[in-house]
Amino acid sequence: MRNYRQWLVFSKVILTLLGLTGWYGPAQATVNIDRTRIIFASDDIAQSLTLSNDNTTPMLLQVWTDAGNIDASPDNSKTPLVALPPVFKMQPGELRTLRLLLSSRQQLATDRESLFWLNIYQIPPLPHDIKNNPRKLVLPLRLRLKILIRPTGLKAPTEAEEKKLRFIAKENTIRI
Repeated sequence: MRNYRQWLVFSKVILTLLGLTGWYGPAQATVNIDRTRIIFASDDIAQSLTLSNDNTTPMLLQVWTDAGNIDASPDNSKTPLVALPPVFKMQPGELRTLRLLLSSRQQLATDRESLFWLNIYQIPPLPHDIKNNPRKLVLPLRLRLKILIRPTGLKAPTEAEEKKLRFIAKENTIRI
């Protein structure tokens, strides 16, 4: 009897959730990126990545880099990296190459990799029926990718070095 009641409650919850997801309408994919991180080797001055608009609507994009402050705006962000183009529009199905230029290595660490972040802010267009249905919610999306800058003399880690890593979990922390 108890199992039947649990199954009944569980099935009602699942049906309610399925009904709500159908009520909200489909989510649409936006601009996709061809990688998850960008690594500048010791002799690189530029890196490229490819963006693709897989959506059915055009998309406006703003691109900038920051030093780790998630609240940094493009105006007050100071990094040795320049993203080109900084603002552009992508049509549906369009592929676009984004270029990152390293302007200077002078203030970067020489004994370890330097970490920066690439921000890609996607602004979708307003729906055509916004006057008829003013209760639509249009959300911009911001993606962040890691940018690692490897100094001269620091080589990429080998598989043997990766095997030497040890991870120790203690309470709420992980020690490497």
